[in-house]
Amino acid sequence: MDVLWRAWAGVCANRGAAGVDGVTVDAVAAAGVEEFLQDLAKRLRTCTYRPSVLRRVKIPKPGRPGELRPLSIPTDTA
Repeated sequence: MDVLWRAWAGVCANRGAAGVDGVTVDAVAAAGVEEFLQDLAKRLRTCTYRPSVLRRVKIPKPGRPGELRPLSIPTDTA
């Protein structure tokens, strides 16, 4: 749980954007962070958590013609 709390603190510090599911930091806070993290921990322990698929693309590196860097884009599987 301490790892999940630390991750949550990082997301809050960055004012993390909503994911593809549309759930915002404020929505999780309003519904209860403790319950959210406990549910997530349970799903991780029981191997029932399934993240959505990411689409991987290569984009140009700024200021470096011909060089590319990978970028992962969340997909909407809802």
